[in-house]
Amino acid sequence: MTQTIPDNGITLRESIPTHVKPTEQWKAYNDELKVSSPIHTLNKPEMYDPEIVYFMDNISQYGETASFQMDIGEHRLLTEFSTAEFNSATRWILYNGDQQVAAYALPATCRPEGFLTAEEKGTLLYLQPNEERHFSVHTGICHK
Repeated sequence: MTQTIPDNGITLRESIPTHVKPTEQWKAYNDELKVSSPIHTLNKPEMYDPEIVYFMDNISQYGETASFQMDIGEHRLLTEFSTAEFNSATRWILYNGDQQVAAYALPATCRPEGFLTAEEKGTLLYLQPNEERHFSVHTGICHK
């Protein structure tokens, strides 16, 4: 996985939500991730249960457009969006018997931690009645 956001702009979620039931092995791996660069290659599926989540905040500081890629075999997945429309992104990785998730770039206006957290961080967007707002995301599958 690559992106136009530098590694130091990608933060590992360190809190453990109540729905996440970590094993000792996962906790040790998460401790390693806290002091290393973000995961670029998905090669340890046994370590992605429970989920690994990264946050990218205030990404407009890195450019007007954010671009994310993930290589799968001979193909490359691409996600691009305006950082004026989406100033945050989330990366969600999970692998278990029920779910295999490699959400390498989820564009966002705020972190997915709930209303109160977004309100506290000043990232909530309010619309007036009948007001509209449009967002665009470019996604695709390309040959490498």
